This record gives sequence, C-alpha cells and structure tokens, in this order.
Amino acid sequence: MTQQSIAMMQHHEAAMQRQAASLEQQQARVTAEDAHRQHMETLRQLVENRATAPVFGLKPRPPIREWSLEDFLKHHPVKFNGKTSPDTADQWLKDLERIFDAKTCPAENRLAFTRYMLTGEAEHWWTSTKSIMEERGESLTLEAFRGKFLSEYFPDIIQYAKEVEFLTLT
Repeated sequence: MTQQSIAMMQHHEAAMQRQAASLEQQQARVTAEDAHRQHMETLRQLVENRATAPVFGLKPRPPIREWSLEDFLKHHPVKFNGKTSPDTADQWLKDLERIFDAKTCPAENRLAFTRYMLTGEAEHWWTSTKSIMEERGESLTLEAFRGKFLSEYFPDIIQYAKEVEFLTLT
C-alpha cells in the first residue's frame, strides 16, 4: 500500500508540475499578446502623427483633392476630331498621357477626360467602338481605349513604316 501511495503522490506531483507549466505558458502568451497590442497601438499613433505632423521642418502635404474636368482643361489639351495624320493622332494621345502623369490624374478619370476631348468623326468612332466593346463584355479602360485608338488612327502598318524610316535615316 505504501508503494501505491508513493506512486499516487508522484503522479499527483507530476500533474501539479504540468499544471504549473501550463499556467506559465498562458501567462507568457497573455504577456506577449499585451506587448503586441501595445506595439500595434504605438504604430497606429505614429502613423496618425506622421500624417498630421511636419517632417524635418517641412509642411505637411495637403490632402489629395479630386481631379476635376476643370483642372484637366486648365492644361489646354487639344481636341481630336480624327481628321489628322497618324503622327498627329499618336502625339495627341501622348500629350494627354503626359498631362495625366504630370498632374497625377486618377486612373478612373483618365478615360472620361480623354473621351471629352474627342469631337466629330473621332467622337462617332468612339461611340460605336464603345458599344461594340460593351456587347463583347470588354473592359472600358484607358488602356483598352489606347489600343483601339492606335489601331484606328495609327495602325501597325504605319507604325512599322515609321520605324523603318527612322532606322534608315542617314
């Protein structure tokens, strides 16, 4: 019977040690979670302070405001009617893209502003091209417009001829 008592006491002691170790692990996990929570709160405050406080004596940047059609038109972009040379069409598109990039025009406004600059024949071309694209389920993006525009007004055959002309310059 004493052997049984000794075995039970040893078993009980081992269980107590496991329970103590488990409690230590839980306390360590809680401490780590608290430290992580404090760290995240500190980071959040730093981000908030950085957004509002000047850096190295510089003024904070004003918030980015919406880019309106009026803002775009202040750069005097040229209208496009479609009755031009392929070089002029290509340059027209490059000029618009330069304005967009220089003034960081949001991507979602670029197609609308480009479309606004189309007149006459070019406006009719885009209306029909857009309708076909919508029927096919194609996305209406500036990149898609650019591809369709160049294939219509600056086709690959002309681009190739211009490249050959450039390469053969002496």
